[in-house]
This record gives sequence, C-alpha cells and structure tokens, in this order.
Amino acid sequence: LVIYFHGNAGNLYGRFAYAKKLYDMNQNVLLVSYRGYAKSTGKPSEKGIYIDGESALAFAIDSLGYLEQDITIIGRSLGTTVAINTSQERNLKGVILITPLTSGKEMATAMGMKSLTSIASDSYNSLGKINKLSSPILIIHGTDDEVVPYHMGKSLFKQYNGVKILITIKKGDHNNLQNINPKLFWGEIEKFINKT
Repeated sequence: LVIYFHGNAGNLYGRFAYAKKLYDMNQNVLLVSYRGYAKSTGKPSEKGIYIDGESALAFAIDSLGYLEQDITIIGRSLGTTVAINTSQERNLKGVILITPLTSGKEMATAMGMKSLTSIASDSYNSLGKINKLSSPILIIHGTDDEVVPYHMGKSLFKQYNGVKILITIKKGDHNNLQNINPKLFWGEIEKFINKT
C-alpha cells in the first residue's frame, strides 16, 4: 500500500493521475485529503494535518489490515511534513519525500519573510524529526525549485542517518518534476518501492 499526502495547493482530485501511476506499479493507493481541503470538514492547521496523517496510517493498519512493513508513505511539498511526522517510530517499508521542506522557519526565510521566523517557532520541523524515522527514504528534488529551495532536500538527506537516496532533477521546479524528467522521476519511485 502507498499512502499519498499531497501538497498545499490543490487537493486529492488533482492527484488521481499519480495514483494511477502508482497503481500501475502494483500498489494499492490511499489518497488523503486533509481537514479543510476539498470536501473534508474542519479547518487546516499543523496539528490537524498531523492528526489526519496518523489517522490515515491507523486506518490502513486497523481497518484495511496492512502491516507497517508493507506500507510506503509518499509526501509532496507540505505533505512531506505530514509524511515525516506520521513515519516517526514506525517500521514502514519506505518513505518518499518529493520537494521536502526542512522547517517553517526556513520556509519563512526562503519566502523573503524573515520577520516571521520568530512566529514560525518550531513549526513543521522536519529536520528535527527526520532521525526519528527508521525506514529507508527517497528524496526527489529539483534544482530550480522556486517554492521549496533545493538545499532543503539536500539538508534533510544529509541529516538522515538511515538508508537514503537523493535524486536530483536538473532544472526541475516545484511542480514539474514528473514532466521535465518522467523517466527519472517515476523510474526511481518504482525502483525504490520494489526494492524496499
């Protein structure tokens, strides 16, 4: 099973093409829409989307009957923070992070809003959580990412002490990785899912 956590823009309806690609790799797919997104009720918050992530994993295990070691979690952009938070202290098959961000503080700086770094505090602190994972991880990032800078993916890769792979897509921006080099993007995901 693959559990897919999408990014901030859009919702799961725009992710059906990804789900089909993963399904064609002989994976069952659980797409998650956070509270306040699409037709999900409630209001989005950091705490809320983490609860949603943990609930999705619990549903996959308790209701669908999957074992932790048969589940791969994929997060993209904001969804990487949910993927990392959900994967802590778990024995998952693998974790795939696409255009991952390191922390809310670093994102505020990257967006030219240094004045908000004090407000960001310890929010979305993936860098501080990454070594609470024990699963193999695959990070995919584009060198020209205009939203989440490439150096954030590299920082997470460097920080992680476990089994890890970093795939760099040259000239890839935040949203076009699967289009600019589909063979590399989907090929590495399939290789990782089948190997782990």
